[in-house]
Amino acid sequence: MSTKTGSQKKLQNKIQRLVILAVLVALIIVLQGFGVMIPIGIGMAVSLFPIVLGAIMYGPVYGAVLGGTFGIVVAVQVLMGKQGLVSANMFAENPALTLSLCIFKGIAAGFVSGLVAKLLIKKNLTVASLLSAAICPIVNTGIFAFGLQFLYSDGIFDAETGPKGAFLTLILTLFALEFIFNLIVSPVIVRVIKALKDKKLLDFETGNV
Repeated sequence: MSTKTGSQKKLQNKIQRLVILAVLVALIIVLQGFGVMIPIGIGMAVSLFPIVLGAIMYGPVYGAVLGGTFGIVVAVQVLMGKQGLVSANMFAENPALTLSLCIFKGIAAGFVSGLVAKLLIKKNLTVASLLSAAICPIVNTGIFAFGLQFLYSDGIFDAETGPKGAFLTLILTLFALEFIFNLIVSPVIVRVIKALKDKKLLDFETGNV
């Protein structure tokens, strides 16, 4: 009887995770879909929230799946010409690399965010949420900036003239929006996780919260 009960509990937990994952995937698609209608990258900043939430709740693998979803949506938008002039120029120079970079940076951001949370969440949920929320945009924008600088002819910096104003402004604006928004919503993430734990939808133990 106890073995059957244990199996049923595992199955129930698995179904709950898949349902929550599906909700977060849908949320990413909706937010990023509407996000391209908003100027200066605010939509992309908001789209990172579901990635961070899923990564904190379920760890790096789920974070990578959600980040990959985000990356695929961005890649599709690049194909459709809805990601701005910089992305259009990148795609024109190297389509395969551009689409791969979009997907990879999302996967990496979600994975690293989940890894940070996994290492810290049993000690302090608030700290884990804050650092996980902060690291996601750092990885996402950092990989984009690295790729733009070293993998394309039009980089952020030029050896002779120095920083290229338009590209550097874009990178810094995107990063600032993503970073600030994630820090602002990190307390919301803590509340959501506490609520899910109270309803027995999450089973990890935390220290000081």
